[in-house]
Amino acid sequence: MPFNIEDLLKAQRELAKFIGNARSPNHARYVFPFFKGSYFAYRKVDVLRIVEIAKEISDNPKYLDVGCGYGDFLRQIRKFIPSAEGIEKDGSIFYSLGLVKPDYIRIADAHWIDKKFDLIFVGWMEPGQDFRDPVARNTDVIITTLDQGISLQAEFDGHGFQRVAWWRTPSWEDVNTEIMNR
Repeated sequence: MPFNIEDLLKAQRELAKFIGNARSPNHARYVFPFFKGSYFAYRKVDVLRIVEIAKEISDNPKYLDVGCGYGDFLRQIRKFIPSAEGIEKDGSIFYSLGLVKPDYIRIADAHWIDKKFDLIFVGWMEPGQDFRDPVARNTDVIITTLDQGISLQAEFDGHGFQRVAWWRTPSWEDVNTEIMNR
């Protein structure tokens, strides 16, 4: 998780102020993407791409989102793959912020992945973390938002994987710039 709990609690208080003064409640998702549905969850094209890949592998794919946070992106995937699961190392993301942890999210370190999945999604890897071995051991297909330009630890070629496809989706900064300029 890129933020500490104190930062998140402060942001949660600021969100409450924003909602109290906002003309439109819909803008909260752009100003407070972590709490109101991250920009990633709204990138429907990414959700649909991942779902199509999973369904090419299996009619009933087993999907795992490693480091799923509080599950905003995973919730979007579950609309198409209802059995999709998540694993999140930091349970305080739920308990400290008063969020209900869904049953489909397990609080555990990624090193404790203990079953095979058709597809594993790795959206974030903390600096100093390296859970490539358990991810590589438990799937034949990995989708990651990271590349060698951001994190060498997200590279799986040393584990026998080859990149077979890639795409670029606008970053939050790209989206925010468009929103603020229009």
